[in-house]
Amino acid sequence: NGFLTAGSGNFPTLLPCVHISESDSYYVRNCGFYGFYNCGILNNIVNFVRIENNYVNRGSAATFINTGIAVSGAVGATSSQVIISGNECTFCQISTNMYNSIITNNFVRLWGFSAGINTQAVPNVSYNLVISNNICFQSNQAPDVDNYYPAGIENWAPNSTITGNICWGNFGEGIDNGGANTAITGNVCFNNGGYGLFNLYQDALNNASNSVVTGNHFYNNATAGYREQAGGLTGITFQNNVTNDNGGANVFTATLRNSAAQYDWIAPTLLNSWVNGGSGAPVAGYYKDTDNIVRLQGYVTSGTVPNTIFTLPVGFRPASNISLPCVSNNLFGMINVSSNGNVQAQVGSNVYFDLSSVSFRAA
Repeated sequence: NGFLTAGSGNFPTLLPCVHISESDSYYVRNCGFYGFYNCGILNNIVNFVRIENNYVNRGSAATFINTGIAVSGAVGATSSQVIISGNECTFCQISTNMYNSIITNNFVRLWGFSAGINTQAVPNVSYNLVISNNICFQSNQAPDVDNYYPAGIENWAPNSTITGNICWGNFGEGIDNGGANTAITGNVCFNNGGYGLFNLYQDALNNASNSVVTGNHFYNNATAGYREQAGGLTGITFQNNVTNDNGGANVFTATLRNSAAQYDWIAPTLLNSWVNGGSGAPVAGYYKDTDNIVRLQGYVTSGTVPNTIFTLPVGFRPASNISLPCVSNNLFGMINVSSNGNVQAQVGSNVYFDLSSVSFRAA
């Protein structure tokens, strides 16, 4: 089926190289699928299956369906106990609709439709997945036919685990998650065009509520490290993550956090020769808690009083200019925070300013 064209519009009829349907207990191993139109291997209503160490290469990117490995099912005709492991997919992605299954150690790149690994939103059909140790990188740098910006991983299967994956250089997010009760741990997402991780709210049935986000690193993403979509997310735990050098501040909307300590400090860009104090002193940072209170931390030194130390982004600024006391070289100091976000060393010594006493309500 290499280079076949068929169907019409944006979603042509699937023309897989191999189509296995309503079958159990088989392997697809060490095979090559090349130059297909929109599907390498389609597995439909299957159980106890291993798809391992295959090389799947469409030949070029496309913005319509271009799935290298697909597993499908429906209510009353499900797929389960599938392991997709060690495959290399080039110019195509992995798309599944299955439960109690594993997607692990795959290498996905240069696809142009949907996410590199996409698990679909079908209640009672897609759930209980482990998505681990995959590398999804350098998606096609353009929207697909749905105007979706290709992400590294897009999960809609609830009760899943997304762990140890690396997602970088993608046109959209590193990871999109709309599956409730999902554990998102130990992933690294960087240099993506959107967010490192975007927890989604589609509707009351399909959303990321009660998920746990812990131990991840999100950096150098164009929009922000982390975002929660507005609409009704609740109960998300966000802790022990590192977010740095992203294009904007993290966005939190879920309402049932345990404490402000779940928020990570964001490192600002220091200005006007101000630098961190070093020698074990806390570095400059800021965060906003569940009560909309912005807090600062860190020892800064070597700048010129009264020059600006750094600038807070929109959403982290006071409604009007405020002046707050601090410790400066063991004496009285004063920090001014303006409504335009400038954090200024107003009074004190440039030997050091301790920012840890500064807190205020954001506008």
